[in-house]
Amino acid sequence: MTETSRAVQRSPVAPVDCNLARAFEVIGDKWSLMILRSVLYGVVRFDDIQADIGVTKSVLSSRLKRLCDAGFLQKEGYKIKGERARIEYVASPMTHALTIPFIALTQWADHWLDEREGKPVRFRERRDNSDLRVALVNDDKRVVDLRDVFPEFSQTSR
Repeated sequence: MTETSRAVQRSPVAPVDCNLARAFEVIGDKWSLMILRSVLYGVVRFDDIQADIGVTKSVLSSRLKRLCDAGFLQKEGYKIKGERARIEYVASPMTHALTIPFIALTQWADHWLDEREGKPVRFRERRDNSDLRVALVNDDKRVVDLRDVFPEFSQTSR
């Protein structure tokens, strides 16, 4: 039996028009994501970031430059008495906004990739120390199950 030809299947939004694809382009490589993770955990100095994630100096330099140029990180100077002035890389508001997707990825990995009993990171509310989880919430502030979610594509999509 021969297979009849069929049209190539494509996603409803071309990658060039997809903001998720654009985000992957900017921060989708391992080292950029690891740098942003470290910065969000409070590791902000070049040598500390390097030691934290085990990246080479040249790769770290290039990724920090790219993340600064793209607006993810901001340089702030600091000086320890008796040493030369240095730079810290602090999270911009754009990077702070990644906290929710990063928590969601952490919780996804806790469920699908980690078989340990206790999880290495738990996210808590300051007010009462209760556990937090990422959820989709509708305009009425009701949590929506993923099975009830569907994408709606604009007319400009493919």
